[in-house]
Amino acid sequence: MKITPYPQYKTVKELPQNYWDEKEREHNYAYIWYFKSEGEQYTFYHEVDYGGGSLDEVNPDIVPFNLVMIELFPYDINDLSISKERLNEFTQFRNLLNQYFYDTLSFYPNDRNRGFIDFDKTVLILPKEVSSAITNTIKEFNLTEYNDFLFYLIATIQRLYIKEIEYFQQKELQSEMRKLPKEIENLLKVVDKTNEKRIIKDRWDEKKQKIIYGYFDNKSKSFVECGKPSELKKITFHFDNEKPITINDYLLLSQITEGIVNMGGRVIHDSEEEGYAGWKEFMKNLPRYLHKEHIEKDQFKYAVTQALLRFLTEQTSLKPDADNRTSDKQIEFIISFLQFVHIYVTNKDGSINDDIKSSIDTVRGWTNKPLTPWFS
Repeated sequence: MKITPYPQYKTVKELPQNYWDEKEREHNYAYIWYFKSEGEQYTFYHEVDYGGGSLDEVNPDIVPFNLVMIELFPYDINDLSISKERLNEFTQFRNLLNQYFYDTLSFYPNDRNRGFIDFDKTVLILPKEVSSAITNTIKEFNLTEYNDFLFYLIATIQRLYIKEIEYFQQKELQSEMRKLPKEIENLLKVVDKTNEKRIIKDRWDEKKQKIIYGYFDNKSKSFVECGKPSELKKITFHFDNEKPITINDYLLLSQITEGIVNMGGRVIHDSEEEGYAGWKEFMKNLPRYLHKEHIEKDQFKYAVTQALLRFLTEQTSLKPDADNRTSDKQIEFIISFLQFVHIYVTNKDGSINDDIKSSIDTVRGWTNKPLTPWFS
């Protein structure tokens, strides 16, 4: 499918500094661009129209952006000379969206259930310099007939990446993931110990003339003697910038440990032993589930790269080299596209490599990476 080049009807409207229009923000088809802000431990992303919010109070060093509002795919329905042509063009773009990017962008169950995705954002609010950079990149690679389509793709992939993927890419989280199995093991020990108090009962033994402890075994239908149950004496909460707080009351302590289990949709009362066992099994398997999710989300950049490459090769003038090898021009455009999305090539020390030329080999390697479902 080829798109016939058309005159650019895209509208660009400059916005005042400290722009904050709640009505526009709530517009179903409006997307607010995100910019990157480095914190002490984590990377944060904020919407560029923060001027009406509290971010300027938190970080006064951030300078307000010169914002523009872009309307994508606009046409005058009253102009009968172009409306049919433009509507047909819009349909072609929708087909391209599903043909090349459905697997990558249908992250949410509703999209997968419908079997197709549609344009859900046609108004973009972004910094003027970013808008100009994207426009210049599109012109540089002779892709102007796909101008609005590429703007939409960048915005949509940016939104999905920041909201659902980026957190899993941060080194701090990866370090926490490696510690998680041991942390869960310790948590289960704590909950098991506090649960002993509910299961293990005491009774007077006439023969031994002393109190013994045990529990009723459902299989043997008998009382099984065991040691005295452990009792949780206190929990101390440590904060990064406050003094520790200690809880000593038994009832409060039991509520805390029971609440941990209830967060998983389970309860730990005697009559809910199967539910408790199910919760423990879920917690033991949680690192494996999260590892699988991490692997899938880590592949997002590969999925975007491969989808873009197929689109460029089959639909645009950016073709492979004579030997059918992915061309440097194709990779250079993909790297620029990914940088607008906030997906970057990183150096061995984790720092961002924003130099396109030195990133070509890395991103060319991404075009051949195997993908697992949800992407394949």
